[in-house]
Amino acid sequence: MNANWDGDLSGADNPETITMDSDKVVTATFTASCVHVAGADFTAVETSPLVVRFSGTVIVGSPPITYTWDFGDGSVGSGQIVTHTYALSSTLTYSVTMTATNACPSQETVEKSITLRSPTIYLPLVMRNG
Repeated sequence: MNANWDGDLSGADNPETITMDSDKVVTATFTASCVHVAGADFTAVETSPLVVRFSGTVIVGSPPITYTWDFGDGSVGSGQIVTHTYALSSTLTYSVTMTATNACPSQETVEKSITLRSPTIYLPLVMRNG
């Protein structure tokens, strides 16, 4: 019996290794190719004054993909979907950075400027006669 393999053994679509033991059992080992993270983006929705829900996405990338965040106020977080509460201050515009990473290893970083609504503060009205 004559056996031939027609392939490049790159591991992408063809076996990385082919072995035959003494009982003529053939074993082919495939290694899945790793797809680098690309097309990273995020959305930011202010759900209430000073509270923002961030949602990260990528167009392609081999899982698992981790998401890390720098909220621009000295705070950091992790997760694909995160909620962050900003402190009341005179600053309402922040530079937010999200980094999506996988084990290829590869990563892609996106930075956006977000502007929060100015919170409304109500003070009590005290009326006096006289």
